[in-house]
Amino acid sequence: MYHVVQILFSLQLPIALAVTGSHFTLPLNSSNNKCSPTLSRTPRDIKSVIYIGVILSDGDKDVEKAFENGIQAANEVLSQSGTLSSYQLEPIIQFVPRDNVFIATQQACKILDRGIIALYGPSSPSLAQALLSLANRFGLPYVETHWSLAPPKSTYAIHLHPSIESYGIGLYEYLTQVEKWKRMTLIYNKPESLLKFTTLVNNYEGTLKIKSWDENASGARAMMAELGSGSEKNFLVDIPSWQVSNFLVMAYVHNMTGYQYTFIFTDWDIATLDLTAFKIDVGARIKAISILPKIMTLDMNKARPSEMSIYRKPIHETIGSKDLSNGNPTIQFSLIYDSLILLAHGLSTVTRTRPLLPQKLSCERPPGLWPLGLSLINAVKSVASETIRGLTSPFRFDKHGLRTLFDLTTLELTQGGFKPTGVWNIDERMKVAKQPAITLPKQLPKTKGVVLKVTTIPDAPFMIPIKFDAYDRPLGTPDAWMGYCIDLLNEIAADVGFNYTVHITPDRQYGSGIDFGNGTVFYNGIMGELIREEADMAVAGFTITYEREKLVDFSTPWMTLGGSILFTRPKSQKPSLFSFLQPLSPQVWLYVIVTYLAVCLCLFVAARLSPHEWTAPHPCDERGDTRKNQFTLLNSFYYNVSALLNQGTELAPHATSTRLLTGVWWFFALIIIATYTANLAAFLTVENMKSPIESAEDLANQEKIKYGTLKSGSSRDFFRTSSLPTFKKMGEFMDKYPDATVSTTKEGIDRVLQGNYAFILESTWNEYYAQRDCRLTQVGTLLDSKGYGIGFPQGSPWRDPVSKSILKLQNAQILANLKRVWWNDLTSQNHVLCFVNQGKLRVH
Repeated sequence: MYHVVQILFSLQLPIALAVTGSHFTLPLNSSNNKCSPTLSRTPRDIKSVIYIGVILSDGDKDVEKAFENGIQAANEVLSQSGTLSSYQLEPIIQFVPRDNVFIATQQACKILDRGIIALYGPSSPSLAQALLSLANRFGLPYVETHWSLAPPKSTYAIHLHPSIESYGIGLYEYLTQVEKWKRMTLIYNKPESLLKFTTLVNNYEGTLKIKSWDENASGARAMMAELGSGSEKNFLVDIPSWQVSNFLVMAYVHNMTGYQYTFIFTDWDIATLDLTAFKIDVGARIKAISILPKIMTLDMNKARPSEMSIYRKPIHETIGSKDLSNGNPTIQFSLIYDSLILLAHGLSTVTRTRPLLPQKLSCERPPGLWPLGLSLINAVKSVASETIRGLTSPFRFDKHGLRTLFDLTTLELTQGGFKPTGVWNIDERMKVAKQPAITLPKQLPKTKGVVLKVTTIPDAPFMIPIKFDAYDRPLGTPDAWMGYCIDLLNEIAADVGFNYTVHITPDRQYGSGIDFGNGTVFYNGIMGELIREEADMAVAGFTITYEREKLVDFSTPWMTLGGSILFTRPKSQKPSLFSFLQPLSPQVWLYVIVTYLAVCLCLFVAARLSPHEWTAPHPCDERGDTRKNQFTLLNSFYYNVSALLNQGTELAPHATSTRLLTGVWWFFALIIIATYTANLAAFLTVENMKSPIESAEDLANQEKIKYGTLKSGSSRDFFRTSSLPTFKKMGEFMDKYPDATVSTTKEGIDRVLQGNYAFILESTWNEYYAQRDCRLTQVGTLLDSKGYGIGFPQGSPWRDPVSKSILKLQNAQILANLKRVWWNDLTSQNHVLCFVNQGKLRVH
């Protein structure tokens, strides 16, 4: 037994003599230089010291406080032990340079010479390995409280951190059985930390992506930007707790705060942080995994005394709140605390049958095993979990000192901080508290704290990008866009209460199902993003259809429309050689010719029959007195055609019959000439244009003019599923000629302008583009009737509030105002309306 007494002397001052565990005073009378001390002590208060060796790296100075508090709790255990009530533990702490094995070994040898019963190692793997070898050499228990990715197996070692195998099993079962993740992204900090997830990686059957976390700010931002634009929503994050806040800030910046996002952090000190500022109603779920229970959040008045007595004394009385982080001990603090309690219980067990005889060990003499070393380490490993409740209880160790039994607590961030949601251990497996379903409050708080991810497709007049980054990509901020949908979205966001960022769907398609033939249907475009919950809502010219309604949710329609055909206006034709005949129809020309011939013949016959048309020859005529008739057959034709051409002639009828006949012809010629002249003037001023197609039936019954829709969208689905013969035939044509469909509306417009192509699209776009380009026009009537709506993932809590907001906007005539601004108010956009008169005047 070793008794330590410390006496402090001071000249001309009272001397304080301290005995460990008690105090007594020796008053000195400096006068006459005589010392007459008065000693007052109680022998049973003097306690023997049991030393514990502690070697720490220079970077481990923050754990020194943990030993001070842990020693107090361990000494309380010893004081309740019958055999060791007169003993107390005391650590001998030495700091050594990190990774300097030589100095660490020297300091350890000095501590061994003091007669220690156990040796605590540092966090440095190289130093820990050297000190473990030294402990094995002397048969001294070695305690490791730092995380070791490859802990050395030793009879004399004990590792307080859970074993990688047991931890991996718990993590795998939680992610697959509770969270039921089919896809996830693992973010790790250091390559060696991936060893913790070996069991998960080897057994996980879903889609697993692995990303490396860059502690450099620029690298971290680049990675978060990539994740924010990707499709992954479930993240397992293994980064230091002090970087978690930065991670969540970057997640907020990159719009990863929607309710479909889940972040599970694996750093065991995460629960000590105050992250309530990142908790958003109906926002991303932030969870953590730890072996530390939420001690300080438990209600002491409601807890059972048997469960809380072990905590009430050591934690709330022995440990001051200044030693805790956010009301909870850190993992390093807790493991040191628990190891000292386990060591105290082990000492109590060993000394029941044999005396405690610490032995001074020397590195300079031949090594010898400490007789009690093996018994002590086995006693520590054998401490029953029922008899001790440490901060990280329960405990069980295998023969190599690896910890196989522990409670893995799952936590979820709430407005009041992290709350436990379940517990896993190797014996009882996963026990989960029933979690309420995510529901939207009756009235969303208008705090502007929620940032929703809006997926869209750039397409005028709905979504028009106006600001771009250095790579000519549209920015995601609301002020980087303009258009009908942006104005609509701003009105809804102000009414419902949220912020948003704009994301362009990668393939710029509205989305259709692709059947792979094995029962699997893959949806691309906006539909795919909503089905996979990669976006909070879709705002674009997104048509509501029956097939889409079965897979995603839609708001109230904010615009009604129908399918239509966009084609080029008929081009003016060059006048032909006989274009002068166009004022009158061929039938009229035929009737005029027949009438002309008939009148000429009648005039010839009438002149022949009437004696008044026969005149005597001129006296100077040498041919005699034979009478002549001026209306020969040739003169009859000449006379009538002169009347048609408004030209005079020397011929004049004399007989009543011929005069009557020519008078009627003159009147007929007057009407025909007036009509022809008026119609000719109209043909000279009005272009004669004719469209080769006038309806959908015209398109379906020919193949010279190609026609098509967007490659993926409601228009394409309409023709694919239609049972009407005309539309079914048109759908088969598009299947036969895949190149007839286009990827974007702009591409379709360009093909129409190139000629011999009709683009089938919604009437809203048809009207918009036809008003802005006089070369375009709508052909025929609407093919169907449908509406545009805002799309949501199924079960989205935002659908009902947004639908109510749309109804408010309709009632206030705001939607009609927006339509007038973006379709008809062309003055502000430097456009003019196209008016083309296609009418014709023709006599039939």
